[in-house]
Amino acid sequence: MKNAEGRNEYMDLAKEANLIWHQIVSQKSKYTPRINCRA
Repeated sequence: MKNAEGRNEYMDLAKEANLIWHQIVSQKSKYTPRINCRA
């Protein structure tokens, strides 16, 4: 049970981190187009 709960928490964190990352990239891409090459 603990493993399953851990996975769910990890997935939630991963989703949140992914959304935050995309927000940061979208904001920075306005100022520095170079990040688009990395993404």
